[in-house]
Amino acid sequence: MGFVLNEMELERGARGRRHVCRLAEGVSLEVSVFAPETILGRTVPRTLSFLPMAYLAAARHRQSLEVNCQVSEAEWNSFLFGFVPLVTDFYDLPQVTVRRSAIVKPFVPVATAAPHSALLFSGGVDSFHSLLKLIERRRSPAFLVSINAGAYSDRQEWMAAFDNLDRIASKVGLPMIYMDTNFHQLFPKPNLAAHSLRNTSAATLLSGLVSTLFYSTSETLRDINYAEAKDTGVMSLMEPQLFNALQRQDIATVPFGIDTDRVSKTGQISASALVQAHLDVCTNSEYQVTRGDGPLNCGRCRKCIRTQFTLEAFGVLDRFAGCFPLDGFRQNRAALMAQLDQSKLLLDQDVVKLWSGRGQIRSPRPL
Repeated sequence: MGFVLNEMELERGARGRRHVCRLAEGVSLEVSVFAPETILGRTVPRTLSFLPMAYLAAARHRQSLEVNCQVSEAEWNSFLFGFVPLVTDFYDLPQVTVRRSAIVKPFVPVATAAPHSALLFSGGVDSFHSLLKLIERRRSPAFLVSINAGAYSDRQEWMAAFDNLDRIASKVGLPMIYMDTNFHQLFPKPNLAAHSLRNTSAATLLSGLVSTLFYSTSETLRDINYAEAKDTGVMSLMEPQLFNALQRQDIATVPFGIDTDRVSKTGQISASALVQAHLDVCTNSEYQVTRGDGPLNCGRCRKCIRTQFTLEAFGVLDRFAGCFPLDGFRQNRAALMAQLDQSKLLLDQDVVKLWSGRGQIRSPRPL
C-alpha cells in the first residue's frame, strides 16, 4: 500500500508540543518541542518539515510515498529533483515512487513578521564560534536550539547536557528551545552520516517564529566535496548541496563558519571566559550520564583529544581545567596523539599537522 504523509497531528502538553506524522501502521515520525508557550504560540509549523525523513523511511522500507500535505511548487521541485536524487545516491537507496495528492491545495507563503533567527547550539567549538561571531557582528540569534536527533546515544545523555546549555543561554540572555525526535530511530544511520539532515528537518518546525536557521559547519569551503562525503559517510562535507536541496519559502537554513577551519575556530573562541567555563565537545555517552561533579568532558574520546591538543598548541589549555581532566591528558599524551595520527578524518589530521610541523600555529585574534 505504501507510506502516506498526511498533515501532522499536534498535541499540546504542559511543557511543550508534540508533532506526529503517521506514515503507516506502526511507523510514525515524531518531534516534541519544549519551550514556554509564549514562544511556541508564535510558531507556524508545517508538515513539510517531515517530508525529507518520510522519504528516507519509505526508501528504507522500499515503499512508495504519497504526499498529502501543503507544499509549494518551488519546494516540491526542489525536493523531487534536488533532494531525492541526492540522498538516494548518498545512501545507496532505491529511488521509490513519490507523488503528490491532487486534492491538496498547494502552499502559498504569506508574509509574516518573523525577522528572527535561531542558532542550532550544542556548546561545542563550531556552535560557540557561531554564537560569538554573530554577537560580534550584531546579528545575535533570537533563540538557541538543542536537538536530539542522533548526536546523543540516548535521551538520557541529551538531557544530561541541559544544565550546561541552560547556563550558557542564561549568561548570553537568549531563550533555549529543546527538540526531541525519533528521526535517528526511524532512519538509523551514524550521526556523522545524517546529522545535518535530521537536525535541519526538525528545526524547520520553528517556521513562523524564525525565518533563518544558522547551522554551524565543521568543514570549510575548501573541504566541501560530494565524492569525499559519499566515500567517508561524512555528511558535513556536502552540506551546501544538502541545504540547497531542502529549500523552503518560509524558513532558510544558512551554513555559518564555512570560511573558518576548526583549528582556527578553537583558537578564536579560547579567550572567552564563557567558553572556558562551558565548552562541551565530549561524545562519551557513558561519561556524560555518570560524570556527576566531574569536568564537562571525559578527555578520552576523539573530540576531547583533538580539542585538548588544539588548545595546547595555542598555549591556552590550562584555562580549560574546569572542562577537561588535564592530568590524565598529560599523562597519556603520546598514546592520545597516536590515536589522532591513525584517524582518517580531516579534522583529526588538521590537529596532527599542527604538531608535526606541517601546519601553522598562529595566535588567533579573539572574537
